[in-house]
Amino acid sequence: MPEMKLDAIAARICGLCSSSHGEIVVSPMVWFPRQPPGTRDWSFNVSVGGRAGKGRIRWSSINIADLDYEPAPQIHPLIAAAVDTVIAIKRPEARAAIINTLRQRGATVHDMADELDAIRLCERLWPGPKVTKIRQAVERERAQWKAEAIQAKASS
Repeated sequence: MPEMKLDAIAARICGLCSSSHGEIVVSPMVWFPRQPPGTRDWSFNVSVGGRAGKGRIRWSSINIADLDYEPAPQIHPLIAAAVDTVIAIKRPEARAAIINTLRQRGATVHDMADELDAIRLCERLWPGPKVTKIRQAVERERAQWKAEAIQAKASS
């Protein structure tokens, strides 16, 4: 995964917008378990909608993997299937820096604190089967976590 500079990342993201002041949704940092057990891959998504011709909206998502976490990230298969582009960056403050760079370029940036809220906003801004499928998967995952927490509490 080649590393990209912040300005190049911001230019690429803004280039996907349907206007110079396009809407951009930035998810919180999330992690996925990896091998060996106890290690994690950290990343966040930047989602953009653009005109795809004939009035259709194209939803693009860029997964930005943080290379500062060891071992170097391997993109989780669920993310790889959902996103259009994967970009690597080696800076612990990458998320905040990218948000600031996008705002300096005039984009409307929605800085989301919750992954599910970010996906729901994407679905409202750029409706379609792909984003709906992702939202439903995250909702199922959250329901499973809740059931497991209830079960763990009941058995203790």
